[in-house]
Amino acid sequence: MKNTMNNFFLKEDLSRNWVKYIHTLLVIVISVAIYFHYQTGNSHKSDDYKDILTIIISIMTTIVTTTFSAVLVALQLASAQFSPRITRAFFRESNYNQGVFYSFLLSITFCCAILITGVYKQPAPESYLPIFYPYLSISAIIFAFILLAYVFPKFIFNIIDSINVASIIAAITKKTLNEIDIIYGKDVWSRKDIETHIRKIHDDSRSQKLLSEKFGYIDFVDFKNISKLLSSNRNLNIYLEPVVGNYVTIGSVLINVEYDSKAEIREISPKLAHKLRECFAISKYRSYDQDIMFGVRQITDIAIKALSDAVNDPTTAVNCIHYLGTIIQRMAYAKIPSIYARYPNHAVHIKEFTFDQLVDLSFDQIYQAGKESYAVVRQILSTITEIIPFVNNPANLKILITQVIDMELSSHSQGFAEFDNSIKKALEKFYKTVPLHIKTLNANSDELNELSSLCEIKSKELNNIQE
Repeated sequence: MKNTMNNFFLKEDLSRNWVKYIHTLLVIVISVAIYFHYQTGNSHKSDDYKDILTIIISIMTTIVTTTFSAVLVALQLASAQFSPRITRAFFRESNYNQGVFYSFLLSITFCCAILITGVYKQPAPESYLPIFYPYLSISAIIFAFILLAYVFPKFIFNIIDSINVASIIAAITKKTLNEIDIIYGKDVWSRKDIETHIRKIHDDSRSQKLLSEKFGYIDFVDFKNISKLLSSNRNLNIYLEPVVGNYVTIGSVLINVEYDSKAEIREISPKLAHKLRECFAISKYRSYDQDIMFGVRQITDIAIKALSDAVNDPTTAVNCIHYLGTIIQRMAYAKIPSIYARYPNHAVHIKEFTFDQLVDLSFDQIYQAGKESYAVVRQILSTITEIIPFVNNPANLKILITQVIDMELSSHSQGFAEFDNSIKKALEKFYKTVPLHIKTLNANSDELNELSSLCEIKSKELNNIQE
């Protein structure tokens, strides 16, 4: 069975990528042929190498200026339609795109250096240059050929794929899920764990506020270093106030330092204060590091823009809801609090976003922007219904159920019977899924039991309306 599946995937791969494989083989063969053709430098005049290198410089310069100008225009159009963050992600977060750009610049610089230094010429026997002739020129020619014949076509196809909205959303989701695994680990929530993470409240009467000296977004917090700094100051409790991704201004509270009631010294040293501030990386941009909400924010923005009158693309919004559902499903069974709040020094108290905030950010604005589109409303219902069976945390389950109930869809009308029936069918499925899942949990929760009863009542009301 395993060999059959391997053969099937091999055939599928060959049928889809045979052109790519033939192209790669030809590039290798021609590169080897160029090397053997030029390896005997005595059979070629120095001017031959000079002419070829000059042509390469001209071609490369034209490609760099023309191609990357066209890429910037395409990115501007894509950012206007989907999200203004695409341009930054395309260059800053793609090692491949950066590598191609710098490879072309390196090729131009390499050829220019050979021409300027005269290494392409056949040197006198007593010169030290024979060790370079003609190998540097041959290397430059082969490197340029590989860039033009192999790397450049792949780069063009990569650009086309990169500005496709499906690829953009999938890449954001992948980075966000990876960050969830880093922050929360791969352990699944169980009943022995806490349902929600509530941070201990600090005492303002015996605390010192550590203020920000910069403005911008909290890009990263070095929790390990903070715990390390406090290991020698055991009479302190540290309360981190901003969540990663929040915007802070000069004078915003970064940390509340609470002293032990028996402590004689009620003020931290300037040196320690400086080191604690340095644990906060403040930038003009948000990033994926420690910031799950950043990925969700980007996908939500794409969905909202797709639902605007200028774009009017509900299919893209539906795709966004699919991927948001994947992120919410992963967070729904994540073990809370995060690893940073779970294992460090007990004197460090971290403020984190809640599951409620995640669900609100994912669906509220999309629903408000697309409540007149039956496809969007139906997909929100279907996505939450699909997530429900994966949620074992009663607190998170309550949030998802309340999210749908607050939408008040029982009386929702699109004005077309077919559209209304589509939404009601999705709603009926939700109302049937919730009580069944609550029964499997065997959770002694009055709130969940009340919500289960409410779903059963609403399901009956919905059936009465349909009849």
